[in-house]
Amino acid sequence: MKNQKKTISIGISVYNEVGNIENLLYSIIRQDKTEFNLEAIYVICDGTNDGTDILVEKLAQKFSIIRLLNDGKRKGKIRRLSELFKLNLSDVLMILDGDVVLGKSNTINEVVKCFEKKGVFLVSANNQPVKGDTLVGKIINYSIYIWYFVRLSFNYGDNIYNARNCCIALRKEFVSKINFPPQIHSYGRYLYLLCQQEKQKFVFAKNALILYRKPNNIREYIMQTRGPFSDKEKFEEIFGNWIKNKYKIPLKYKLLAILNTFTQNPFLFISSVTLKFIIKQFPFRSISSKNSAVWETVISTKKPISVPF
Repeated sequence: MKNQKKTISIGISVYNEVGNIENLLYSIIRQDKTEFNLEAIYVICDGTNDGTDILVEKLAQKFSIIRLLNDGKRKGKIRRLSELFKLNLSDVLMILDGDVVLGKSNTINEVVKCFEKKGVFLVSANNQPVKGDTLVGKIINYSIYIWYFVRLSFNYGDNIYNARNCCIALRKEFVSKINFPPQIHSYGRYLYLLCQQEKQKFVFAKNALILYRKPNNIREYIMQTRGPFSDKEKFEEIFGNWIKNKYKIPLKYKLLAILNTFTQNPFLFISSVTLKFIIKQFPFRSISSKNSAVWETVISTKKPISVPF
Protein backbone atom coordinates (compact mmCIF):
# COMPACT_ATOMS: atom_id res chain seq x y z
CA MET A 1 0.00 0.00 0.00
CA LYS A 2 1.37 3.42 -0.97
CA ASN A 3 2.28 5.81 1.83
CA GLN A 4 -0.08 8.71 2.44
CA LYS A 5 1.03 12.00 0.92
CA LYS A 6 2.87 14.33 3.24
CA THR A 7 1.36 17.71 3.99
CA ILE A 8 3.43 20.82 3.43
CA SER A 9 3.11 24.52 4.18
CA ILE A 10 5.20 27.29 2.65
CA GLY A 11 6.43 30.25 4.69
CA ILE A 12 7.63 33.47 3.04
CA SER A 13 8.85 36.50 4.98
CA VAL A 14 8.85 39.55 2.71
CA TYR A 15 10.07 43.11 2.79
CA ASN A 16 9.27 45.16 -0.33
CA GLU A 17 8.97 42.28 -2.80
CA VAL A 18 6.20 43.74 -4.97
CA GLY A 19 8.24 43.10 -8.11
CA ASN A 20 8.58 39.34 -7.69
CA ILE A 21 6.12 38.03 -5.10
CA GLU A 22 3.37 37.31 -7.63
CA ASN A 23 5.72 35.22 -9.76
CA LEU A 24 6.86 33.28 -6.70
CA LEU A 25 3.32 32.53 -5.59
CA TYR A 26 2.30 31.37 -9.06
CA SER A 27 5.38 29.14 -9.24
CA ILE A 28 4.16 27.48 -6.02
CA ILE A 29 0.52 27.19 -7.05
CA ARG A 30 1.47 25.64 -10.42
CA GLN A 31 3.52 22.86 -8.82
CA ASP A 32 2.82 19.23 -9.64
CA LYS A 33 1.50 17.82 -6.36
CA THR A 34 2.15 14.11 -6.88
CA GLU A 35 4.09 13.74 -3.63
CA PHE A 36 2.33 16.17 -1.29
CA ASN A 37 -0.78 18.06 -0.24
CA LEU A 38 -0.24 21.82 -0.02
CA GLU A 39 -2.03 23.11 3.08
CA ALA A 40 -1.06 26.78 3.25
CA ILE A 41 1.18 29.48 1.81
CA TYR A 42 1.95 31.96 4.58
CA VAL A 43 3.18 35.37 3.45
CA ILE A 44 4.27 37.48 6.39
CA CYS A 45 5.08 41.12 5.66
CA ASP A 46 7.96 42.62 7.61
CA GLY A 47 7.11 46.31 7.51
CA THR A 48 6.75 46.37 3.75
CA ASN A 49 5.85 49.76 2.27
CA ASP A 50 5.87 49.21 -1.50
CA GLY A 51 2.43 47.63 -1.92
CA THR A 52 3.54 44.01 -1.52
CA ASP A 53 0.81 43.47 1.07
CA ILE A 54 -1.89 44.87 -1.24
CA LEU A 55 -0.82 42.61 -4.09
CA VAL A 56 -0.70 39.51 -1.87
CA GLU A 57 -4.13 40.33 -0.44
CA LYS A 58 -5.57 40.41 -3.97
CA LEU A 59 -3.99 37.05 -4.74
CA ALA A 60 -5.30 35.64 -1.45
CA GLN A 61 -8.83 36.55 -2.53
CA LYS A 62 -8.27 34.49 -5.67
CA PHE A 63 -6.43 31.60 -4.01
CA SER A 64 -7.70 30.76 -0.52
CA ILE A 65 -4.55 28.76 0.22
CA ILE A 66 -2.59 32.04 0.50
CA ARG A 67 -2.63 33.52 4.02
CA LEU A 68 -1.41 37.10 4.46
CA LEU A 69 -0.06 38.26 7.82
CA ASN A 70 0.76 41.93 8.20
CA ASP A 71 1.16 43.85 11.46
CA GLY A 72 2.92 46.79 9.80
CA LYS A 73 6.10 46.38 11.87
CA ARG A 74 9.72 45.87 10.82
CA LYS A 75 11.08 43.10 13.06
CA GLY A 76 13.66 41.33 10.88
CA LYS A 77 13.81 37.97 9.16
CA ILE A 78 14.67 35.81 12.17
CA ARG A 79 11.75 37.02 14.29
CA ARG A 80 9.41 36.52 11.35
CA LEU A 81 10.66 32.97 10.86
CA SER A 82 9.96 32.24 14.52
CA GLU A 83 6.39 33.45 13.97
CA LEU A 84 6.03 31.22 10.91
CA PHE A 85 7.30 28.21 12.85
CA LYS A 86 4.55 28.69 15.44
CA LEU A 87 1.91 28.64 12.70
CA ASN A 88 2.99 25.37 11.13
CA LEU A 89 0.77 22.29 11.44
CA SER A 90 2.03 20.43 8.36
CA ASP A 91 4.43 17.48 8.11
CA VAL A 92 6.91 19.72 6.31
CA LEU A 93 7.48 23.48 6.46
CA MET A 94 9.36 25.03 3.54
CA ILE A 95 10.88 28.49 3.97
CA LEU A 96 11.42 30.62 0.86
CA ASP A 97 12.75 34.11 0.24
CA GLY A 98 10.46 36.51 -1.59
CA ASP A 99 12.93 37.21 -4.39
CA VAL A 100 13.10 33.67 -5.80
CA VAL A 101 10.87 31.46 -7.94
CA LEU A 102 10.59 27.69 -8.12
CA GLY A 103 12.56 26.66 -11.19
CA LYS A 104 10.62 23.53 -12.19
CA SER A 105 7.11 22.18 -11.73
CA ASN A 106 8.48 19.30 -9.61
CA THR A 107 10.64 21.35 -7.23
CA ILE A 108 8.50 20.73 -4.14
CA ASN A 109 8.07 17.06 -5.07
CA GLU A 110 11.85 16.69 -5.06
CA VAL A 111 12.07 18.30 -1.62
CA VAL A 112 9.28 16.22 -0.10
CA LYS A 113 10.71 12.94 -1.43
CA CYS A 114 13.84 13.54 0.63
CA PHE A 115 11.77 13.33 3.82
CA GLU A 116 10.81 9.74 3.01
CA LYS A 117 14.25 8.72 4.29
CA LYS A 118 14.36 7.92 7.99
CA GLY A 119 15.93 10.56 10.18
CA VAL A 120 15.91 13.37 7.62
CA PHE A 121 14.97 16.56 9.46
CA LEU A 122 16.32 19.23 7.13
CA VAL A 123 16.38 19.56 3.33
CA SER A 124 17.80 22.37 1.22
CA ALA A 125 16.73 22.98 -2.35
CA ASN A 126 19.23 23.88 -5.08
CA ASN A 127 19.28 27.63 -5.66
CA GLN A 128 20.85 28.67 -8.97
CA PRO A 129 21.23 32.19 -10.39
CA VAL A 130 19.30 33.24 -13.48
CA LYS A 131 21.52 33.83 -16.49
CA GLY A 132 23.43 37.10 -16.41
CA ASP A 133 22.69 39.47 -19.30
CA THR A 134 25.89 41.54 -18.90
CA LEU A 135 29.56 40.59 -18.79
CA VAL A 136 29.81 41.48 -15.09
CA GLY A 137 26.72 39.38 -14.40
CA LYS A 138 28.19 36.39 -16.24
CA ILE A 139 31.47 36.70 -14.35
CA ILE A 140 29.67 36.84 -11.00
CA ASN A 141 27.54 33.85 -11.95
CA TYR A 142 30.60 31.84 -12.93
CA SER A 143 32.18 32.44 -9.55
CA ILE A 144 28.98 31.02 -8.06
CA TYR A 145 29.26 28.03 -10.39
CA ILE A 146 32.84 27.30 -9.28
CA TRP A 147 31.77 27.28 -5.64
CA TYR A 148 28.70 25.20 -6.48
CA PHE A 149 30.97 22.56 -8.01
CA VAL A 150 32.93 22.41 -4.73
CA ARG A 151 29.97 22.17 -2.37
CA LEU A 152 28.11 19.69 -4.58
CA SER A 153 30.99 17.20 -4.71
CA PHE A 154 32.05 17.36 -1.06
CA ASN A 155 30.39 14.68 1.10
CA TYR A 156 27.71 14.14 -1.58
CA GLY A 157 26.30 17.58 -0.85
CA ASP A 158 25.86 17.00 2.88
CA ASN A 159 27.76 20.02 4.16
CA ILE A 160 27.06 23.33 5.85
CA TYR A 161 27.53 25.32 2.64
CA ASN A 162 24.50 23.67 1.05
CA ALA A 163 22.12 24.77 3.81
CA ARG A 164 20.70 27.68 1.85
CA ASN A 165 18.83 30.54 3.52
CA CYS A 166 16.51 31.17 0.59
CA CYS A 167 15.06 27.67 0.19
CA ILE A 168 15.12 25.31 3.14
CA ALA A 169 12.57 22.78 4.42
CA LEU A 170 12.08 21.28 7.87
CA ARG A 171 10.29 18.27 9.27
CA LYS A 172 7.53 19.19 11.73
CA GLU A 173 9.31 17.51 14.65
CA PHE A 174 12.40 19.62 13.98
CA VAL A 175 10.46 22.88 13.76
CA SER A 176 9.29 22.44 17.35
CA LYS A 177 12.91 22.25 18.59
CA ILE A 178 14.02 25.58 17.12
CA ASN A 179 14.56 28.68 19.20
CA PHE A 180 16.71 31.11 17.23
CA PRO A 181 19.35 33.01 19.20
CA PRO A 182 19.29 36.78 18.68
CA GLN A 183 21.15 38.54 15.87
CA ILE A 184 22.04 35.57 13.69
CA HIS A 185 21.96 36.02 9.94
CA SER A 186 22.73 32.67 8.32
CA TYR A 187 19.77 30.75 9.68
CA GLY A 188 20.29 27.98 7.12
CA ARG A 189 23.68 27.21 8.61
CA TYR A 190 22.31 27.51 12.13
CA LEU A 191 19.63 24.94 11.28
CA TYR A 192 22.25 22.65 9.74
CA LEU A 193 24.38 22.75 12.88
CA LEU A 194 21.34 22.23 15.10
CA CYS A 195 20.38 19.23 12.97
CA GLN A 196 23.91 17.83 13.39
CA GLN A 197 23.76 18.39 17.14
CA GLU A 198 20.47 16.50 17.28
CA LYS A 199 22.11 13.57 15.39
CA GLN A 200 19.61 13.94 12.55
CA LYS A 201 20.14 14.01 8.79
CA PHE A 202 20.42 16.78 6.23
CA VAL A 203 19.84 16.29 2.50
CA PHE A 204 20.77 18.59 -0.35
CA ALA A 205 18.03 18.16 -2.97
CA LYS A 206 20.05 18.74 -6.13
CA ASN A 207 17.04 18.34 -8.44
CA ALA A 208 14.83 20.78 -6.51
CA LEU A 209 15.62 23.87 -8.57
CA ILE A 210 15.15 27.38 -7.19
CA LEU A 211 15.98 30.45 -9.29
CA TYR A 212 17.32 33.67 -7.81
CA ARG A 213 19.04 36.78 -9.08
CA LYS A 214 22.61 37.77 -8.23
CA PRO A 215 23.63 41.43 -7.82
CA ASN A 216 24.54 43.26 -11.04
CA ASN A 217 27.09 45.58 -9.44
CA ILE A 218 30.24 45.09 -7.39
CA ARG A 219 29.15 46.87 -4.22
CA GLU A 220 26.02 44.79 -3.75
CA TYR A 221 27.92 41.64 -4.68
CA ILE A 222 30.34 42.35 -1.81
CA MET A 223 27.43 42.97 0.58
CA GLN A 224 25.82 39.66 -0.29
CA THR A 225 28.91 37.46 -0.33
CA ARG A 226 30.50 38.72 2.89
CA GLY A 227 27.40 38.82 5.09
CA PRO A 228 26.80 35.12 5.95
CA PHE A 229 30.34 34.50 7.25
CA SER A 230 29.99 36.81 10.27
CA ASP A 231 28.02 34.15 12.19
CA LYS A 232 30.82 31.57 12.50
CA GLU A 233 32.17 32.81 15.83
CA LYS A 234 28.67 33.13 17.24
CA PHE A 235 27.87 29.56 16.17
CA GLU A 236 31.02 28.34 17.90
CA GLU A 237 29.84 30.00 21.12
CA ILE A 238 26.44 28.33 20.77
CA PHE A 239 27.43 24.82 19.66
CA GLY A 240 31.09 24.40 20.65
CA ASN A 241 34.42 23.81 18.92
CA TRP A 242 33.19 20.78 16.96
CA ILE A 243 31.60 23.05 14.37
CA LYS A 244 35.04 24.08 13.06
CA ASN A 245 35.31 20.82 11.15
CA LYS A 246 31.96 21.48 9.48
CA TYR A 247 33.48 24.47 7.70
CA LYS A 248 36.50 22.56 6.38
CA ILE A 249 36.57 21.25 2.81
CA PRO A 250 39.50 19.03 1.74
CA LEU A 251 41.79 20.59 -0.85
CA LYS A 252 41.13 17.86 -3.42
CA TYR A 253 37.53 19.02 -3.91
CA LYS A 254 38.66 22.57 -4.56
CA LEU A 255 41.32 21.43 -7.02
CA LEU A 256 38.80 19.25 -8.83
CA ALA A 257 36.44 22.23 -9.14
CA ILE A 258 39.24 24.45 -10.45
CA LEU A 259 40.24 21.89 -13.08
CA ASN A 260 36.70 21.30 -14.31
CA THR A 261 35.48 24.88 -14.36
CA PHE A 262 38.68 26.23 -15.92
CA THR A 263 38.42 23.63 -18.68
CA GLN A 264 34.79 24.53 -19.37
CA ASN A 265 35.40 28.28 -19.76
CA PRO A 266 38.93 29.63 -19.18
CA PHE A 267 37.92 33.27 -19.76
CA LEU A 268 35.07 33.32 -17.24
CA PHE A 269 37.14 31.32 -14.76
CA ILE A 270 40.07 33.74 -14.86
CA SER A 271 37.73 36.74 -14.78
CA SER A 272 35.81 35.46 -11.76
CA VAL A 273 38.98 34.60 -9.82
CA THR A 274 40.40 38.03 -10.63
CA LEU A 275 37.21 39.71 -9.41
CA LYS A 276 37.37 37.78 -6.13
CA PHE A 277 41.01 38.77 -5.66
CA ILE A 278 40.33 42.46 -6.33
CA ILE A 279 37.40 42.53 -3.90
CA LYS A 280 39.55 41.10 -1.11
CA GLN A 281 42.09 43.90 -1.51
CA PHE A 282 39.64 46.64 -0.54
CA PRO A 283 37.97 47.10 2.84
CA PHE A 284 34.21 47.08 2.79
CA ARG A 285 31.75 47.84 5.56
CA SER A 286 28.04 47.29 5.12
CA ILE A 287 25.63 49.98 6.24
CA SER A 288 23.86 47.34 8.35
CA SER A 289 25.46 46.32 11.63
CA LYS A 290 26.40 42.66 11.92
CA ASN A 291 24.45 42.67 15.19
CA SER A 292 21.30 43.97 13.56
CA ALA A 293 18.35 41.67 12.98
CA VAL A 294 17.26 43.87 10.08
CA TRP A 295 19.29 43.34 6.93
CA GLU A 296 20.29 45.83 4.28
CA THR A 297 18.36 45.30 1.03
CA VAL A 298 20.31 44.31 -2.08
CA ILE A 299 18.29 46.30 -4.61
CA SER A 300 19.48 44.75 -7.87
CA THR A 301 18.33 41.28 -6.80
CA LYS A 302 14.71 42.43 -6.51
CA LYS A 303 13.89 42.46 -10.21
CA PRO A 304 11.13 39.97 -11.09
CA ILE A 305 12.10 36.47 -12.21
CA SER A 306 9.89 34.83 -14.83
CA VAL A 307 8.25 31.51 -13.98
CA PRO A 308 9.86 29.03 -16.42
CA PHE A 309 6.98 26.54 -16.57
